[in-house]
Amino acid sequence: MKSISAYQFAGAMIVVRILALALYIPSEGENPVVTALALPILALAKYALLALTIRAYEKQTFTRGAAVCSAILAGALLISICGAFSQSVETVYPDRFSRLGITAVFFIIGAYVASMGAAGTVRTAGIFLFAAAIFSATLLFQTRGSMLTDRITLYSPSPLRDLESALRNLTAYSADVFIFAMMLPYVRSSPKKAAGIYLTADVLIWLVFAMAYAAIMGRLYPRSGYSFFAIAYCTQGLLIDRADGIFFCVVSAAAIIVCALLTGILKNAMKYVFTSIRSDEKTYLSAAGVLTAAAISLSGFGIELSKYAGVLAAAVWIALAVYALTGIFSRKYRAAKNTEAEKEGE
Repeated sequence: MKSISAYQFAGAMIVVRILALALYIPSEGENPVVTALALPILALAKYALLALTIRAYEKQTFTRGAAVCSAILAGALLISICGAFSQSVETVYPDRFSRLGITAVFFIIGAYVASMGAAGTVRTAGIFLFAAAIFSATLLFQTRGSMLTDRITLYSPSPLRDLESALRNLTAYSADVFIFAMMLPYVRSSPKKAAGIYLTADVLIWLVFAMAYAAIMGRLYPRSGYSFFAIAYCTQGLLIDRADGIFFCVVSAAAIIVCALLTGILKNAMKYVFTSIRSDEKTYLSAAGVLTAAAISLSGFGIELSKYAGVLAAAVWIALAVYALTGIFSRKYRAAKNTEAEKEGE
């Protein structure tokens, strides 16, 4: 089962964060300096949580209850990310795509990619990451500050409130911590090494783009909507006149890869709970159908999980922390009890 190297795993997690970057919308009055400060704080918190999760996994504390919880979280994350992706497409290309079509295609293609297996999906993510790196470097090189009408202010009257808002926005629409924890069985080398690589790259990528947003948009930065698209729209250069079409391709590819990773996790959790399930293909197809129906039904009732992306991210963090700490301490308690029993037997 352990068929993914640390570098491949880190690359897949970076793709997950690229999607979150593409779906990122600055808060009103957001200060890029505060956002840049939040990046290393968030990375350290993630590393601490992942280190606990890795330790719990090494002690084999995964249970059926944890599988049920992971299935619920995977489904909620899929619907939330699909909703955010659909909204971004409708915003960027109004009157061209329907919510029903985007949702169905999102889940069906994601299920198809997931059917290639975890290793195949991660290799696909690596190929995408290479292409996205070339595109991003070209984009930043060709960007001109044509929208810089005024210098952005670096003063923040409420830095703590802005820091809390930045941390919430940075974790929204991202399933990196959850996917990392759930895919540990597939990693054949040090997971902590993979965590260090991807979190370091995560901070650098977000820092570069946050500063680019601020430099290009000026005081329009907090009101630019999908800032990644705004930069692509303003691109002027020798190779690409406007990169919004390529933006759409990059975001769509990242969304499908993230959907595939989450669908694979959902399938594994369902098979862990329902041991009578044998066919992976039918499971993937059923998952795509149920998720599509659930997403459309929730939207019909006016319930958009994407609006609660920050709350969902907090729920994932809390669930992983509880799982890790419970597993670690229960193992220590059982080990201590066994030691006492052995001493009494002697």
